[in-house]
Amino acid sequence: LFEFFYEKYGNGFKEILWDKNNIEEFHKQLVIIINGRTYRDDNFLYTPLKDGDDLFFLYVYFGG
Repeated sequence: LFEFFYEKYGNGFKEILWDKNNIEEFHKQLVIIINGRTYRDDNFLYTPLKDGDDLFFLYVYFGG
């Protein structure tokens, strides 16, 4: 799935997905939600997907 997004959106997608200091870790403010469940663990990349799944990439921003 990431390969599809890389081809469609280019390096911009990679930059929002991966941590700039450690390319093997997701960006710390990124939350990935599949069918209402949040994924942040190492096994996320092995989560099977099927047609009709809801997939969201959200950035958590907060402050005052």
